[in-house]
Amino acid sequence: MFEWLKKLQDRRKTEKSQRLFQSVQRYIDAVYEGDARENKKASAQSTAIPTGAPAPTARERKESMAIQAGAPALTARERRESTAIPLGAPAPMARERRESTAIPSGAPAPAASERRESTAISLGTPAPAARERREGATIYSGTPATAAGERRESAAAPKTAAKKTDGPDWETLLRKTDEGFSDALLRMIDEKGLTDAECYKRANVDRKLFSKIRSNPAYRPSKPTVFAFAVAMELTLPEAKELLYKAGFSLSHSSKFDIILEYFIKNRRFNLYEINEVLYRFDMPLLGSGAR
Repeated sequence: MFEWLKKLQDRRKTEKSQRLFQSVQRYIDAVYEGDARENKKASAQSTAIPTGAPAPTARERKESMAIQAGAPALTARERRESTAIPLGAPAPMARERRESTAIPSGAPAPAASERRESTAISLGTPAPAARERREGATIYSGTPATAAGERRESAAAPKTAAKKTDGPDWETLLRKTDEGFSDALLRMIDEKGLTDAECYKRANVDRKLFSKIRSNPAYRPSKPTVFAFAVAMELTLPEAKELLYKAGFSLSHSSKFDIILEYFIKNRRFNLYEINEVLYRFDMPLLGSGAR
């Protein structure tokens, strides 16, 4: 009689475990399908023309039709000239074309002296140095030229100021560190109304390891250890993500381990042995002292 009852209990336990395994597998498949749909939608939006973009002009449509028909595409200069010259206007001279190519759209036309300089340079005359051009412009406007010593002093002054402010203030930046994992864990234990012993026993974590975490604010635990504490304290999903963040981790849908733990935390199922059974079936690291 007892033997039959034991077999029945084992069979029910196996069926329950199988149903749990199937539920977790469906959740993993749903997460992957949802991520794939979002990625496909994002790629489709990036390739589509943005809403409100200007429609192509008649000339652009004709060019595209001509290119498709086998006609050679217009060069960049031909396209600029065709857009800049009104219908029926005389074609520009060679010098005007050079100037229109060199001057950006919307910029003021060059002065006569600048045109003479550009003509002289094109004919083989050496170009004036930048300092000569600045001095020439200053003298022409009636301002006395700066002496060589004054020029050296003015050039050296900004460099000195730049040296003083060069690089970040590391001491100030490092003083602004956030709360570490150890402090966050102890704070959450107090907020949940648990004692330290209750927490590490529920998490199936060794007392020596917990003592090391508590005594060292800079301690970095493994990800399964962080999840074990999250399960032990029965954290919500945002709280579990915060605890992971404090330890330098994140919850990622690229990892089956993370998706399985997300399923149990979302559904408020905090039986550590049940979780480890599913992790073992998926060949994932276990939580607590059984962690690999």
